[in-house]
Amino acid sequence: MSKVRTAVVGVGHLGRHHARWYHHIKESTLVGVYDIDREKCRRVAEEFGVRSFERMEEIVGEADAVSIAVPTSAHAEVAECFINAGLHCLIEKPIASNVAEAEGIIKTAKARNLVLAVGHIERFNPAVQALKSFDIKPRFIEAHRLAAFDPRGTDVAVVLDLMVAVQVGLVETRANQGAAPFVFYSGLCSPRKTGYDVRFAANGTQQDPFSNALFTEPGGEPS
Repeated sequence: MSKVRTAVVGVGHLGRHHARWYHHIKESTLVGVYDIDREKCRRVAEEFGVRSFERMEEIVGEADAVSIAVPTSAHAEVAECFINAGLHCLIEKPIASNVAEAEGIIKTAKARNLVLAVGHIERFNPAVQALKSFDIKPRFIEAHRLAAFDPRGTDVAVVLDLMVAVQVGLVETRANQGAAPFVFYSGLCSPRKTGYDVRFAANGTQQDPFSNALFTEPGGEPS
């Protein structure tokens, strides 16, 4: 079986891991990486012995599939570029910054008959799988994720940035089981916070989780 030629756009915190795995898995040939931070791009390219693309568009014709690990606000623009060029795409979560952009990406990929995937890999985390298998019917579920402030990912609301990593999968599971409400808190206590309400409906049940990010970094409100 021929290998899939892969490339990564955006080689920051998560994108570098995409490049690392594409470099190591036997089904893939990592052909190169691109990032607007040229020094970071060259450094990651040298680490894996691949090409540092000068322009994102140079990937077209060199790769069969691309991972998109740029800031969420740029997902739609970058994805449309590669999908329209005929490349399969793996997009880091969340797929886009709003529903309209997400639906546009999906529609374009379907029209081109291309593979489009979103990196919800935490759903396969053994800890998450074990929790989902519990035969319990709780009245209320609360989860906490504690970490120092990191400005990465604050271009979108906390549900899109963090809750989708693990908690959305659990909420969907509980909705399917007609289980308890779910609350997720992320961050450390501070006077500033940003909240985001979402709703899930499945099998005649409804879930209304509330997700809240509490930041420790002084200064303006998170975006």
